[in-house]
Amino acid sequence: MTGDPLEALRRRFVERAKTEADSLERALLQGDRSEMERVVHGFAGAAGVFGYQALSEQAAVLDGQFARRDPPDEDRLRDLVSAIRAVG
Repeated sequence: MTGDPLEALRRRFVERAKTEADSLERALLQGDRSEMERVVHGFAGAAGVFGYQALSEQAAVLDGQFARRDPPDEDRLRDLVSAIRAVG
């Protein structure tokens, strides 16, 4: 038995980060708000659990904008794509 019960989940999170970064970038290019919101919301919640607090906070700001139905902040979204790609 390993010492960290979250390790397998953390590895899966890291593996999925690139795919999710690609999804977010594609959604941004296509103007797909629902996909942007899905990816952002997922990172706002999950990133902090796995030790990526800054990424979680960055996503949470955007998640709040989506919740208020504000227009997506494209610069922040691009920054988030870069931050997600840096995971792992």
